[in-house]
Amino acid sequence: MRGLIADGLQQDVAVLVRGGRYVVRDPIRFTPEDTISETHSVTYLAYPGEEPVISGGEVVSGWNKEEGIWEADLSGTDSCNG
Repeated sequence: MRGLIADGLQQDVAVLVRGGRYVVRDPIRFTPEDTISETHSVTYLAYPGEEPVISGGEVVSGWNKEEGIWEADLSGTDSCNG
């Protein structure tokens, strides 16, 4: 998208995101490079009839319940490193 904008795109743009699960490890960042102009926009939309899911989460397994409290060991995951 940034390449099209840099080439001088002069109209509104709709980006259709197909259904599915998209796992991201880093934040999605929109900057001025993602803007066409003050009068034109870029809009991100789900493809009609589909449901995209953007996930930055991590699956946690190994849950144990002790005295009414659920616990899981996260020491081997990225959740404890960041």
